[in-house]
Amino acid sequence: MVDELVRAATRVGYPLLLKASAGGGGKGMRVVREPRNLQREYAAASREAATSFGDGTVYVERLLEKSRHVEVQVLCDSHGNAVHLFERECSIQRRHQKVVEEAPSPVWMKSLELEWVKRL
Repeated sequence: MVDELVRAATRVGYPLLLKASAGGGGKGMRVVREPRNLQREYAAASREAATSFGDGTVYVERLLEKSRHVEVQVLCDSHGNAVHLFERECSIQRRHQKVVEEAPSPVWMKSLELEWVKRL
């Protein structure tokens, strides 16, 4: 497991974020800024994930600092139809939990919307 973790961290790069696979709400998340902290933070994230969700599985993703959290909801039916329900700004967070959700997002770029709507 340690070898796989180190390989994933090397591939993703630092800083990175360890996140609980089975969870949400900011539980089981740890920021890792340098390799020497990887195993310690992994153990802490896995332990918290197991306690909170009954599953200690954790995955690795690149930490994007000074970024915006914008969500788009898409409603689909069993016939393959899909419609977007627009975007919302979710960047105001405390301990990785959304505090405010604002719709429409004041930072949304219309050019992005046109691009992803084409893909629906």
